Amino acid sequence: MQEQVDERISARLENKMINEIDALVKEEKYSNRSDFLRTAVRTQINTQQKEDTITVKLDSMELKTIEGLVKRGYYDSKEEALTKIITRFLTDGSIKKLVKSMDALKIIAGDNIEANLESSTSRQIITK
Repeated sequence: MQEQVDERISARLENKMINEIDALVKEEKYSNRSDFLRTAVRTQINTQQKEDTITVKLDSMELKTIEGLVKRGYYDSKEEALTKIITRFLTDGSIKKLVKSMDALKIIAGDNIEANLESSTSRQIITK
């Protein structure tokens, strides 16, 4: 569906760039130069808007927990849940406690930190 064009603009482009655009139009990837340019501008705007976005990969247990919180009505969406959980973690002093603990471990053990995992018989080596 074509958007209504509100204003016309002019732009100067190098011949090489125009030839590349024309080749894409000829391959029928775009209906014309304007269609290509609108798509390019829209893509750039979306990219700029996403600069403040971070993609987080969760394991299935974490994802099910988040989905459960949404399903129970604590949050409206998974995105809202993650945003609020992370914000709370960063603002309630938890991050300061974590950094302080890690700094204390560095002082004791140097850059290589060996930690016993209470829920497992395995050991984890954390290296900087």
